[in-house]
Amino acid sequence: MNKRDIKSGMLFQIPLLKGLGYGAVKVVFSEDIYSHEHKHYWHTLLYAYLYKSDIDILSEEVSKIENSGLLLNPLLLSGLPRLRGENKVKLIGNGSLDDLFIPDYKNGRTLMKPRIENPHDIWWYHKKLRFDKHIDASYEKLKHLEAYLIMDYDLCVFRISIEWMRYLGMDVEDCLKSNNLDFFEKAVIYRMKNTPPYWEQPKEIKGRAME
Repeated sequence: MNKRDIKSGMLFQIPLLKGLGYGAVKVVFSEDIYSHEHKHYWHTLLYAYLYKSDIDILSEEVSKIENSGLLLNPLLLSGLPRLRGENKVKLIGNGSLDDLFIPDYKNGRTLMKPRIENPHDIWWYHKKLRFDKHIDASYEKLKHLEAYLIMDYDLCVFRISIEWMRYLGMDVEDCLKSNNLDFFEKAVIYRMKNTPPYWEQPKEIKGRAME
């Protein structure tokens, strides 16, 4: 498979960190589920499912994957999944684009800090991936959203892996303290710790700013 062969709805297996096995993600090009004339607002989204395995995931598992629900808000991927080399993806099969959505993403001046010291600081969110426009809102209405950050493939794998660690009750910082984490990996951990787990959120606010 070449990168030009990747289509919206394809499900891929990704290798998780710390020997956690394999996770399942769906690749979606935003223009395939949301029509917009400006290419600046087109993104690649990764929908990570609440589904993992210790062995290779089979094509027969597509429906189970799609019925498992999402592990976290869709992530914004820079470029495409890695098809060759270390930590490459493996095609599972073709999934559906039905019922997919483009979530709201939060943003703010203290987004990259270890903890939110002042929730009354300036916060805003983006709808429909419009980075040039934002809607001001209080932190309490946005804290459950994923941050507006376009990440490379390795950082997306890192984000998904630490979310699995949290889901499994593992101490993320303790598990990774021996690793030489860079600035962006540390920031991803901070943002996760400051964001309520997606899988615990009420359905009506998942991926949506609160009214």
